[in-house]
Amino acid sequence: MAAADGPGPLCPAGEMPPELLCRYRPLGRLGSGAMGVVLQARSHETGELVAIKLLRDTDNCELVSRFRREGRLSFKVDHPHVVRVL
Repeated sequence: MAAADGPGPLCPAGEMPPELLCRYRPLGRLGSGAMGVVLQARSHETGELVAIKLLRDTDNCELVSRFRREGRLSFKVDHPHVVRVL
């Protein structure tokens, strides 16, 4: 993840799905891995900075299931030193 240096290079157009573009303005790529990519974005409504994790385009049902499970479990974590998952 990027720290004080800010986000990585600007994300290519089309990297963020249209249904998210209406809510968030992509600012750059924070990182990527085997499952997908993490983008930094700003909420159009609140101006809040967010990180959005996107799953790579895949037909692998096991990978999709793992991604969803990670999201559900992360959402349950509530600690001042852990980012909030929406």
